[in-house]
Amino acid sequence: MHPLLPAVTAAEYGHRAALGLERHGHASGVVLKTVLDREQGRAALHWLRAGEGDEEQVDRHRITEDAAEAIALALVHGTRGWVIRRRLQRGEAADWLLHDPEARPVALEVSGTGAGGAT
Repeated sequence: MHPLLPAVTAAEYGHRAALGLERHGHASGVVLKTVLDREQGRAALHWLRAGEGDEEQVDRHRITEDAAEAIALALVHGTRGWVIRRRLQRGEAADWLLHDPEARPVALEVSGTGAGGAT
């Protein structure tokens, strides 16, 4: 999906997404409602299950933030074909710099919440 993202970093984001989703009672294959450019749709998320006790080894705030980013990055790639160019740094006004299929730059800002539960 994102060829410039190091494999180890991608694996970490996938693991944190699994932790974040599973702590809210979700299982791989969960369907979510999407709204992209005012267009409503549905998407399914699939992941490898997190290990027993893994959540105790990772900061809960980090799980929430990284899970939100992992889900957003998967969603924009799957629906829009956007790919990562680089992680933006604090003060650069967004979280990620991506390119659309025509190689135009796209800034992506992501926020997540640990509130709520399975619905």
